[in-house]
Amino acid sequence: MTYPGSKHLFPQLCAPTARLWVVEPPVADTNDNRGAMMPKRRHTRADNTAKATTAERKLNNAYAAGCIAERSKPPPF
Repeated sequence: MTYPGSKHLFPQLCAPTARLWVVEPPVADTNDNRGAMMPKRRHTRADNTAKATTAERKLNNAYAAGCIAERSKPPPF
């Protein structure tokens, strides 16, 4: 069996910890009101992603149109 090198450098850190519970660990309450703790999504993640992509494309198109219009101008002289 092998041990990490830190066991030789810091043996006090490699000591096992105490048990957290003497009996079985506690279980979260399961009641009907638990759903009220977290709001439900109004839109799916796919909808959110699609809306974000559309909005970003709209910004990029507006930016690109401005750049193209700027490049298409005749020289100032």
